[in-house]
Amino acid sequence: MLVATGRCNALLKCALLSAILFLLLPFVATSALAQGPIISAIRVQGNQRVETDAIRIHISQPVNAPLDPATVDKDIKAIYGMGFFDSVKAETAVEHGKNVLIYKVKERPQVTDVQIVGMKEFRTTNDKIVAATRIHPGSILDPIRVKETEEGIQHVYEDKGYLDAKVSFRAIPGPGNTAVAQFIVNEGPRVYITRIEFTGNHAYSDSELKSQMETGTRNFLSWLTNSGVLDRKKLEDDADRIAAFYYNNGYLNVHVSEPQIIRHGDSITVKIAVDEGPRYKVGSVALAGDLKFPRAELEKLLTIKPGQDFSGMTLQHNVLTLSDFYSNRGYAFVNVQPKTQLNPADKTVAVTFDVNPGHIVLVNRIRITGNTKTSDKVIRREMQVQEQEPYSASAIRDSKKLLDQLGYFSSTRITTSPSQQPDKIDLNVHVTEANTASLQVAGGFDSYEGVFGQFTLGNTNLFGGGESVMLSAMIGYLYKNYSISYTEPWFLDIPLSVSTQLFDSDTYLFTFSQKNAGGSINTYYPLTQLGLKKIGPFSLKDVNAGLGYQFESVGITGLSPFTPLEIREFQGYTRVSELMPSIKRFTVDNPVDPRSGSIESLNLEFAGIGVGQPFVKGLLHWRWFYTFLKSPTWGSWVFSPSVTYGLGSTFSGPGDLPLYERFFPGGVGGEGDVRGYQLYSLGPLVTTYNKAGSPIGVTTVGGSKELLTDGMITFPILSGLGIRGMVFADAGQAYRLHQSMDLTNLQAAYGFGFQWRSPFGPLAIDIARPINPRPQDLSTVFEIGAGSPL
Repeated sequence: MLVATGRCNALLKCALLSAILFLLLPFVATSALAQGPIISAIRVQGNQRVETDAIRIHISQPVNAPLDPATVDKDIKAIYGMGFFDSVKAETAVEHGKNVLIYKVKERPQVTDVQIVGMKEFRTTNDKIVAATRIHPGSILDPIRVKETEEGIQHVYEDKGYLDAKVSFRAIPGPGNTAVAQFIVNEGPRVYITRIEFTGNHAYSDSELKSQMETGTRNFLSWLTNSGVLDRKKLEDDADRIAAFYYNNGYLNVHVSEPQIIRHGDSITVKIAVDEGPRYKVGSVALAGDLKFPRAELEKLLTIKPGQDFSGMTLQHNVLTLSDFYSNRGYAFVNVQPKTQLNPADKTVAVTFDVNPGHIVLVNRIRITGNTKTSDKVIRREMQVQEQEPYSASAIRDSKKLLDQLGYFSSTRITTSPSQQPDKIDLNVHVTEANTASLQVAGGFDSYEGVFGQFTLGNTNLFGGGESVMLSAMIGYLYKNYSISYTEPWFLDIPLSVSTQLFDSDTYLFTFSQKNAGGSINTYYPLTQLGLKKIGPFSLKDVNAGLGYQFESVGITGLSPFTPLEIREFQGYTRVSELMPSIKRFTVDNPVDPRSGSIESLNLEFAGIGVGQPFVKGLLHWRWFYTFLKSPTWGSWVFSPSVTYGLGSTFSGPGDLPLYERFFPGGVGGEGDVRGYQLYSLGPLVTTYNKAGSPIGVTTVGGSKELLTDGMITFPILSGLGIRGMVFADAGQAYRLHQSMDLTNLQAAYGFGFQWRSPFGPLAIDIARPINPRPQDLSTVFEIGAGSPL
């Protein structure tokens, strides 16, 4: 019985296994039939310039393996993605009884030339057109780059106001699968914005709102400035500027709609709807947080007061004021958060300044890099914050300003970095050395003085310690000037500037010649080092006091038969010994290329120290630099006015200065520059006579007081080369001591010129024309000079 049962189980298992195999048989057969033919070889056809190996890199179908359609499709896409082919396909063929997979490609033509036709507004060499052209000779004709070029050229035209400009393309076939890429431009008319209209504005006029916009209407300079050209992105930003203008003036619920652009033929009208809403005033003003300092002391710093019209700009100014207050006292990570709460019922804004000063931070290390020539101590002595002192933002700003004023570096940067100690930070001072050596060999022609030459050799950072040496020679028809000077800015490692100079000069005028030879020593010391911080409300931070001594031998020779008596009485040689106290305030940002700041100076001379005729002489000078325009397009435009007043007197007779100390303004290189006039030509005039007593002309005898003024605007021409243009107007005159200074007697001139911050030092070219010329003056004067604009 057990044996029969075992046999039955075995038969049952065999039957079950046979049934399973019968059921799986269709699936096994189907899988075998689904496999592609075995690929014995793979070839590439149709490529002419593209290497076969470069194509094979993108083929993943293996050899001696069944054909996989999905893999082949992937390979086709990869080969097409190379960008060299118009079409890619694959097919199989039987060769000698074996299956071969063939990838067939059709190469795109190679561009032999790119033509842009139909352009009148631009040349093909225009930088913007060149940048917009993405197809170049030698490249493959790529449809994507063709489309990018079409759109790029069209955008260039739209930026110029050609809103209807269209760019099309055609390929001109050539031999050997080459083509000429030709872009056809249809410029269409130029379209300008002619009107900008506002609706809903009651508090401010249309002109006031237009002044907040960069977008403008067409004017007579549109061909140059692109004013009136539609720039949609700029117009969107203008809407934000108008909203910010309202917000800054208390209209906190203002809404400025998206500008509407209405086209009328070749003109555009822009309409902007404004919903002003009510004007809010300042309600309460409070301080909150961990103040650290007396509340009353902080409240004095706030300029935002209850009852004022709310101003977002004023709010931000107060945030910066409070932040500076704390950061200047060591709280480097202070955070001042302004919180406002509107009260629509009474149209007021409650303002709370939430102060989180953090902890006091000390300066741990000052790391100096980039100074390959200048010694560390020169940089450290200009730093207004030292190691282990509390952090101060204003001291760091002042330090950078002082480093820039040295003129030793082309760039300076002061940054902070975390220290290993949590309550300290490191200052990183990075400088880039400038070329402080200068060699100027200049020659030129002055309309009055004829041919002249100038040679200057110097270095303002001779040994890396700020020492300055300068040798100069100027030789012309009317003068010969030689000088050598040396300056030690920190004598004995204290902030005492000491300079010495030796000079020898000859001046040749029509009625006399003057020779000066001698030497001088000058010293300057900052008043703040003497403990003088202020005089009343005036800060003395940038003020230096000076004291100097000069000794020279002066000779008046070369008198002509026509020399007047007023000059003859000074014939011969004399010696001048004088003390020269002075005071100077200097806040200019860069002495070579100034953009901001001012210079105020008073120089006095007390002569008769031991030898020579006693006299006193003073010169008061003021010059100011103000950047009134600063934009990415137009660069920095700087206005620089100046006024100089001089006065001197002896202690005997009529009081007029000796001839050799008088003021002779006029020309470049004299004691006062009035461009457009001959050197030493301005001042009181006397008549000259011949031997028969007949008048033959006039000559200047110099004055005991003078007034000079000028105004100059400089603007960039080639910023990368340091070339700036300028327009100017000068006026000046010298007077006798007893004469009144009549401003109508000033001799004035106007002109234009160029300044070049050359590798060899600053150079200038001026062309000036007198406004009120005298009979002996030329109509136009051309001059070349050297030196900084200070």
